[in-house]
Amino acid sequence: MSRTSAFIIILFIFQHCLAEKTNDSDFYAYYTKVNYGEPWERHSLTSKYADLIIKLPQGEVIFHRASSYLPKLVTKVGKWDFDEVVERSGDGSDIRPDKNNIYSYVRLIENNSDSIVVHWRYFPQFTLGSHSVPTSGNVDFDGVVHEYFIFFPDGKVRRIIREGTKKLNDWQDPANRTVQHIHLNKNGINVIQSSLPSLSKRVEEKIKGTFINRIERDIKPAYSWHFDEGLEQRGYEKADITYEEVSKYISGISGPKTVWKAGVSGSALAFDGYNSKVKGPIVKLPKFGDDGGFSVEAWVAPGAYSICKWTAIAHQSKWEADVRENIFQQRNWGKMQLGERLKKGYFLGIDEFGRPTVIIAIDNSPIIVTSTEAIPINKWSHVAFTYVNEGMLYLYVNGELIDFVNFSGHVTPADNNNFVIGKNDESIGYVSQHVVRTYSTFPSPLGFDGLIDEVNVYQEPLWHKNIQALYQTSRPEELDADLQSRILPGAVGQALEFGASYTHLKYHELWDNIWREPEHPDIVVKFDLMPTSVVFWRGSRSPGWVTETNKWISDQSAELTDWHWDNKNEGAESCSEHMSDYQGRHSHVRIIENTDARVVIHWRYASVDVLYKHPNACRNPEDWGVWTDEYLTIYPDGVGVRLVDMHEGQDFYHSDEGSEIGFHDTQFLSEAGTKPEDNINLKSLTIVSSEDKITELDWSESHPDGTFDAQAIWINLKSDYKVFEIFPPKADIYVWASEEKTSYSKYSAWNHYPVTQAPCDGRFSMVSDRVSHSALGAVNKLPGNMLIYGFTNKAAKSLIPLARSWNFAPDVIKLKGGESSGYDKSQRAYQIATKDDKLSFVLDASKNSPLVNPSFVLAGWDSKTKVKVDGAYIGADKKIRQGLVRDTNGELQLVVWMELTSEQPVEISFVKE
Repeated sequence: MSRTSAFIIILFIFQHCLAEKTNDSDFYAYYTKVNYGEPWERHSLTSKYADLIIKLPQGEVIFHRASSYLPKLVTKVGKWDFDEVVERSGDGSDIRPDKNNIYSYVRLIENNSDSIVVHWRYFPQFTLGSHSVPTSGNVDFDGVVHEYFIFFPDGKVRRIIREGTKKLNDWQDPANRTVQHIHLNKNGINVIQSSLPSLSKRVEEKIKGTFINRIERDIKPAYSWHFDEGLEQRGYEKADITYEEVSKYISGISGPKTVWKAGVSGSALAFDGYNSKVKGPIVKLPKFGDDGGFSVEAWVAPGAYSICKWTAIAHQSKWEADVRENIFQQRNWGKMQLGERLKKGYFLGIDEFGRPTVIIAIDNSPIIVTSTEAIPINKWSHVAFTYVNEGMLYLYVNGELIDFVNFSGHVTPADNNNFVIGKNDESIGYVSQHVVRTYSTFPSPLGFDGLIDEVNVYQEPLWHKNIQALYQTSRPEELDADLQSRILPGAVGQALEFGASYTHLKYHELWDNIWREPEHPDIVVKFDLMPTSVVFWRGSRSPGWVTETNKWISDQSAELTDWHWDNKNEGAESCSEHMSDYQGRHSHVRIIENTDARVVIHWRYASVDVLYKHPNACRNPEDWGVWTDEYLTIYPDGVGVRLVDMHEGQDFYHSDEGSEIGFHDTQFLSEAGTKPEDNINLKSLTIVSSEDKITELDWSESHPDGTFDAQAIWINLKSDYKVFEIFPPKADIYVWASEEKTSYSKYSAWNHYPVTQAPCDGRFSMVSDRVSHSALGAVNKLPGNMLIYGFTNKAAKSLIPLARSWNFAPDVIKLKGGESSGYDKSQRAYQIATKDDKLSFVLDASKNSPLVNPSFVLAGWDSKTKVKVDGAYIGADKKIRQGLVRDTNGELQLVVWMELTSEQPVEISFVKE
């Protein structure tokens, strides 16, 4: 950004600060749903918060579905669209290019008397085919556009446009964005000043590596990569290259960001497992004599093991897909890729268990040598192989001969392929291993996840003594690798205030670097009464109920099964659910309310399969798939109501007439390095029946099974605070996952979700290298599509009064000064329309209809209130929490929450302050 541009921005903000303040009633924003009577609106599967209105003294700005959220200014004089700065073209019209807004949304980030901040996200270029699958354009991470609008009361607007980039450094460049300064008035939109994006081409700073250990070798490598460029400051043009030491060949580094870390000697290069790659020269193997051969060695520190059968450390190879008839569960599912085969060349890598492996094509057939032991996660290990012509293939780990194989024949070279470090041959994709359903697993590019250093290729064989000497002389003093721990971002700890905030949660940098997200992709709800959190993180997508020890309950979404299960003719290729949207293309979260009294979060998502097919798209006149709007209303006592609106979506795979879609399955997460047993006690689930009977399910001997009458469950995580769930009457919980349990754990455990970026709807955890999820039980039918979640540090039996207070709430009687709409279970709140400045009533509590921390929504009440309970004012020690919010008509209403329990009638009165 130029000094002139920076001065204009500073001047703009300074002038705004001097502007005369307007009345709050003239400057505010609210979510709503504006219908213009268009035919497409009748079929729109959207929430009551689908659109956003900004009220200004000059008029109003509307972010509406009809324009895929390009804003429009509306005044008494006329209507004007904001400029379409980034050209958009999709499956819709010129004005509504994203026909059903499957990639577009708008969020209100800040809403106060000084400024209103709006975030608009979209993908500008795409076309869609059958089942709304993208067929061209770019809806990958780097195809996105994020726009921010900052509105001020005097009509000035600052608009910031950030277009996705291949490289993360370019995305993060403060100058690489369009900035417009706009003035709104009753006569239209005036763009005062606009600056175009540019690249600063900033210098990359050096890292602090380890001591450079240049060892003496009896046999010199023909090709060598030290990866020590990270120790030097690098200009923009050299940020993504490394040099082959002998020939000085410039080896390009692919991936979203080149990450240097401390290595075994100097610096090392980090690989993210999906995109990262070093492309070296074409290595020409010599013509071998009788005892000729070659060797390859490297130091590696895996952050996780292979998703597919093998991922590459270093290779020069050509692979082919193993496509054959897929016989699964005694049925033939047709020809599919079930694995991969080396066709030419040589390959050094690790398998899905972390075992080093060397594969060489001998006369066009692969010869494989695999270690019996895994190398450790996050620690340095030395791996090497030696090929001896027409005779032997040796594999070494940490200087020791691990195994070998005899053969006859010659290596089939891959002479037309470059030597590659850190990523598999890209001419094919690779399928996940240990999957639940082979027909729901599809190939994708994959590679090594972790650090690689000191890669050397020798054009003569290294023998046992050579390998042993290399290991001993190059071994670092510290074997712990410079890799970030993969800790789930639970934001644990007690807060000073209750409330929600937009944030950008960090997992580990190699995964974080894949995304192109601005400052506000995630939401965290914190409590001042307990050290727990509710986390809405793009890695899990569904809300996580997180205890003080960072143990997560992260439930299921609206889920449809695939067409194969019931032998339909067409449809989705895998389970269609939030888990399958691993790039978060169709999922977002928004804060609707955020006051001392409560927080309301709106989560919107599509149930898609792992190939991004939308089921049911052909059954809607406007090509909608299955979309769900969920609302989580959370109170200061750590209790929240989940309301699931699937817009009457149906599962047509099990029934031609359509059947209900399930959305509940209690699941917990186990972060990398842990098994389910490390996160939950073996007496894992306590069920409170509708008759108040307590049943404790124990996983210590075997996985429980069965269906149980349940009004509540208490989940025995390894923490002081437990997560619980409360159901509507006549609910049954089905403990089901024993059929998908392996010998790895006493529990079911799958690691295709969360975080993993491979198209597979079920991958069994075989080792603890990746974060995984496990299922405890599901309630298939929940009246009203709602249930309660919460935290407690008390026994399961303590949930009974809360369950009764929600399912059988006390009636409002003797009401004066208002009109009651009754108790809204979906909000856990009484709804009262007020008529004057005083309101009183009695809640007719009893043992069967107790009062537990009630809340009230007072429509038409536009100020804070004084509260009396049984004639006495209360409000000290945060026993009363209040907050003013706007409804979908833009009208103020007061929300009040009380810390109050009773099994006797209670008189409550409100008086405006």
